[in-house]
Amino acid sequence: MRRIFVLVFLALAVTYVANAYAEQPRLATFHETATVLVDQKLSNNVTASISLQTTSLQEFQIPKELDAKIHNDTNVIAVIITNEDQCVLGVQDRVCVMINVKRVDSEGPVQEAQQKAKTSG
Repeated sequence: MRRIFVLVFLALAVTYVANAYAEQPRLATFHETATVLVDQKLSNNVTASISLQTTSLQEFQIPKELDAKIHNDTNVIAVIITNEDQCVLGVQDRVCVMINVKRVDSEGPVQEAQQKAKTSG
């Protein structure tokens, strides 16, 4: 009787621990990436950044108008929202919204791609 009790206890303990501490990979909605860049040749700087990517609208809140513009524009590939210092040349201490758009080689100069991105944003 004692052996049966011990076996049942161990089986329940293993089941409880596995369920309590296991994470289902398919349920994770975000991905965190840490990047460290070491530039020893030119400026001898070390730059570190952490980024979060998500597929969930609950993780990060963006205005509904911007969300509608992003989803209705077929040229948009990715949208990056960041408050990194100097994320765009000339912008400091503000949130930056960077829009990646589709570009065909035959479209011409960079100015056309910039104009397409401005109309998307």
